[in-house]
Amino acid sequence: AWDTLKAENVAPFHVQGADHVFFDDSPPVKYNSWQEFQSGSGPFLKSLTALRITVNDDARIHREGNIAWGYATLKEEDTTTTGKHEMATLRWTVIFEKVGDKWLIAHEHCSVPAP
Repeated sequence: AWDTLKAENVAPFHVQGADHVFFDDSPPVKYNSWQEFQSGSGPFLKSLTALRITVNDDARIHREGNIAWGYATLKEEDTTTTGKHEMATLRWTVIFEKVGDKWLIAHEHCSVPAP
């Protein structure tokens, strides 16, 4: 859904409401709800003409009842509005919560390894 460059298309995959923290690799780094994260991602998404995020083959998921947690590395490729092609490998940690019959992201953390 991120590939659409519209955060509202990603919203259905996340738990809504307060007390669900999301960490990203760009400022302000910590978002205290999905709504904050959606608003905060706007400037980044507007700076792009293309975005592709791929979960690598090292993904792992563990489940205990209505909670599941996972981790993987992600391959990110994007093109900025200035035409620059960028690539990165990200670390991703995620916690899913079963809400009704859907597994939604209740918390996630993306970061770029230090050089």
